[in-house]
Amino acid sequence: MELPTTTGAAPGAVAPAGSVSAEAARLLRLAWPMVVGQVGLVTMGMVDIAVAGRVDEAVLGEVAAGRIWGFGVFLFGLGVLKGLDPVVSQAYGRGDAAALQASLGHGLLLAALLSVPVGLLHLVAAPALGLLGQDPVLLDGAGAYAAARAPGVPAELAFIALSAWLQGQGLMRPPMIAVVVGNVVNLVLTVLLVIPGDRWGLDLPQLGATGCGIATALTGWVMMGILLISAGPALGPGLRAALADRAGLRELTLLGLPVGVQIGMEVWAFNASGLMVGTFGGLALAANAVAMQIISFTFMVPFALGGAAAVRVGHLVGARMPFGRAAGAAVGLSIAWMALSAGALRGFGEPILRIFTDGAAVLQIALTLLPVAAAFQVFDGAQASLFGALRGAGDTRVPALANLLGYWCLALPLAALWIRRPGAAPADVWAAMAVGLAVVAGLLGLRLAQQARRHAAALSLRP
Repeated sequence: MELPTTTGAAPGAVAPAGSVSAEAARLLRLAWPMVVGQVGLVTMGMVDIAVAGRVDEAVLGEVAAGRIWGFGVFLFGLGVLKGLDPVVSQAYGRGDAAALQASLGHGLLLAALLSVPVGLLHLVAAPALGLLGQDPVLLDGAGAYAAARAPGVPAELAFIALSAWLQGQGLMRPPMIAVVVGNVVNLVLTVLLVIPGDRWGLDLPQLGATGCGIATALTGWVMMGILLISAGPALGPGLRAALADRAGLRELTLLGLPVGVQIGMEVWAFNASGLMVGTFGGLALAANAVAMQIISFTFMVPFALGGAAAVRVGHLVGARMPFGRAAGAAVGLSIAWMALSAGALRGFGEPILRIFTDGAAVLQIALTLLPVAAAFQVFDGAQASLFGALRGAGDTRVPALANLLGYWCLALPLAALWIRRPGAAPADVWAAMAVGLAVVAGLLGLRLAQQARRHAAALSLRP
């Protein structure tokens, strides 16, 4: 199989580790298409929230609740597929074309297997949210939104697998292009299916929260199709190689499960915090959704830098080169970006919020959340790039433990305690999450320093 590249370099043609500034420049070249792609993915959610908010606050609350459940269960599948990051990038770094070929098939097979439980979980959103104490008025609409998204789950997971395979080789642009096209498709479909009134001469039924879900599902199939075209001739050989090497599928699953647990714990920690905010009422939940969309947008830059770090560190590990400077550059860039974002949220919070809602009650609550979000932006960015670098090195189990300790053993119990105080407010939940983020970032930083020293020591002992 002839593997595609962006520069004409063959697998194994990895540039040696350079200075911190050189590594930062290399990471930015890798990351910018991922930034566009990740921002595009978040923009789809922002379109759902913004369009729903323009219809009425009830539809906004339904979409917000449905996204909490649907996104939460989907992210576990996404996390498991992130196990492809070290497999693909390290195989590329050592020039192992056969392993690259099999990893494509293994990723697609794993995506297909994961789509069954993830899709089925979308269908139980309403009763699950009811058990989690959400406003009964929102449950039917939230369940309809999640159920409408379920048919798109196989395509969305296949898209994640294909993206990981392409990006692990440094092919960042095809996923970016797919997401840009997907945003256009999603915007058009969401406006047609959700906003009342004739659009562009088409008299379609206005489906509210259900329309948002249908638009997202259809968009997933469009994006998957674009990446299938990008993978091209590698698909058939990759699937045949994967079927002949079932042990590789098991190894990928074992590597990816801790990543899925890690991402799942992080996402569900924030989902749980959103559900705690929901106990203050439907308006508070809607405000939480709006504020979360804004900080998710800024978070996509360090998330992409973490993905770039996973690729670069994986290449260096596969090529038996030190990776400490590359990882440090990723963390530094992420912290710098999030410091700028925190300043923007402090200075321009209200104009940004008004993009999503004109509701005075929702706006008032959201304005109390953004200052807290600004405070934890730096820790959030640091942990994203730290986790990406560790994933590239193949270290997935200890970071999952760090998330367990920071979020579930500290932040959420602290939030549950604080909201029981007299005069408690939704911002108390976010403050507790800020404490958890700081702890997770600290633990991951210590782990990365340890792993970088071990790798450097092993290289120095090599004959």
